[in-house]
Amino acid sequence: MIVWRLADPRYARDLSGEGSRLMGGRWNSPGHAVLYVSSHLSLAVLETLAHLPAVLRDVLPPRVAVEIELPDDVSMASVDVLPRKMSGERLLKWCRTAGEKWLTQDSSPVLRVPSILVPQEHNYVVNVTARDMARVRILSAKPFAIDGRLLR
Repeated sequence: MIVWRLADPRYARDLSGEGSRLMGGRWNSPGHAVLYVSSHLSLAVLETLAHLPAVLRDVLPPRVAVEIELPDDVSMASVDVLPRKMSGERLLKWCRTAGEKWLTQDSSPVLRVPSILVPQEHNYVVNVTARDMARVRILSAKPFAIDGRLLR
């Protein structure tokens, strides 16, 4: 299975999950290293823009489109739907609780989750400490410029 991420050029080939370990993310609290990837490059662009700090919106930072192959036979857990009446901090807490439960159960190396931005599409959370991580490979890493019209 092919998945995508947009990364700072300095970290394009880094699959350690160190950024999420330090900062946390929607599906993990700080202290837990995971790798966030998207089902499509276009979804990775949207996710990047949604998380881009306001100070970086005037001059978009350079990015690298990283094409990653997850083994086809890797087992995958899934969150199929998000709670409909939750948003903000409540939803973040719910997602982190679900993500932490998945990580501690160590039932599968990948968690498929709906995108908050486009619920019909999926992001994937990869447990970077899983045995199958050795089989995850970068297929390409190419410079990618986000079109500034997306911010007008």
